[in-house]
Amino acid sequence: MTTNGILLDKHIDFLANNDIMITVSLDGNENHNSYRLDSYGKSSFPQLYQNLKVIKDMYPEYFKRKVTFNAVLHDRNSVAEICEFFEAEYNVIPNISQINTVGIQEEKMGEFNKLFRSYIDDLKKVTNPKNINDKLFLKSPDIQSVSNFLIQHSGNYFKSYDDLVATNNDKNFIPTGTCLPFGRKMFITAAGKIFPCERIGHQYAIGKVSDAGIDLDTAQIAKLYNEYYEKIERQCSTCYNAESCFVCMFNIQGLNRERPICNEYTNLHSLKRRFSEIFSTLEENSELYRTIISDVVIE
Repeated sequence: MTTNGILLDKHIDFLANNDIMITVSLDGNENHNSYRLDSYGKSSFPQLYQNLKVIKDMYPEYFKRKVTFNAVLHDRNSVAEICEFFEAEYNVIPNISQINTVGIQEEKMGEFNKLFRSYIDDLKKVTNPKNINDKLFLKSPDIQSVSNFLIQHSGNYFKSYDDLVATNNDKNFIPTGTCLPFGRKMFITAAGKIFPCERIGHQYAIGKVSDAGIDLDTAQIAKLYNEYYEKIERQCSTCYNAESCFVCMFNIQGLNRERPICNEYTNLHSLKRRFSEIFSTLEENSELYRTIISDVVIE
C-alpha cells in the first residue's frame, strides 16, 4: 500500500504482522516535504518522521524488507538532495518522480510551472553525475532506458509462465503500455474516489467508495477504456515503438478530446536514434548489460 504515513503508528502492528509492503510518500527533509500538509494545514513531516522512527525501532527487519519510499521532485528539492536525505536517514534511495503534468487547469499553469522540475534537467545540473547515477542505478533515466530496452528486445524476459509457451502470434495487441484496471494496484482518495493507480489525474475516477458501499461498474469501465483505446489506436498503429510502449494513456495530454496526441510517438528516425543512444551507453559501460541481466529483479 502507498500511504502518506500519518496514521502508521496506529496500524503498524497489523501491517507488520501481516507482512504488508508499504510505500511511503516523502519528498525529503522537512523543507523538501513542506508541500505535504495535514488536515489542519500544518506540515505533516514531524508526525511522519516520528512514525517512521517508531517502525524502524519496533520492527527493524520489517522496515528494511517492506518499507519503501516515493519522492516527488519539485522546486523545493532536487535529485541530489533527496538522495542525500534518504541515504543519511534510512540507507535507501527512493523512487523519484516528476509532478504529473496532466489535468492542470489553464488558469493554474503559471503556478504549476513554478513548482515543476524536470528529472532529466535536474540531473544535468548535478556536479558529480556519475556518483548520483551509480546511487540511482535503475532509477536513473539512462539506465532505466537500457533496462527497458533489454526487457523489450533481448528475448530473455518473461512476465509470467504463460510467456514461456505463448508466441507473439498468440497475444492480443492493446494500444499503449497502460495497465489493465486493478491488474497491478488500485488507489482510493480521501474523498473515496477509486483509480487504477495513484499516478492518474483525478478526472479519470472509475468508481467511488462511500458509506452506502462500493460503486464500481465493471462494464462501464471496460467501455470507457475501449473508447480511449479507439482514440489513440491510429497513432499506435504507425508507431515504431508500439509493441514495446511503456506510456500510460492517462498521461497523454487531451485524452478526453477527440484526437489526443501522444508525445512519445516514435517514427523510424526516432527509433534508430534511441537504439543508437542505448548501444552507445552499453559500449561505454561494458559491465552494465551483465549487471542488469544478473541483478535486476522486476516485481
